[in-house]
Amino acid sequence: MRAQASWDATGSGVRVRSGVEGDLEELTRIYNHYVVRTPITFDTEPFTTERRRP
Repeated sequence: MRAQASWDATGSGVRVRSGVEGDLEELTRIYNHYVVRTPITFDTEPFTTERRRP
């Protein structure tokens, strides 16, 4: 899968790009932080990277 070009829609200097397979491990780590330490999600158990795969 190839990421699309990034863009700056707000003029803020923040650039956003589409996620790619290589991002999955870090995104899972970040999400699991909120699963374990906050009531923000309805998930109660941390995810594995494999479980997050579509």
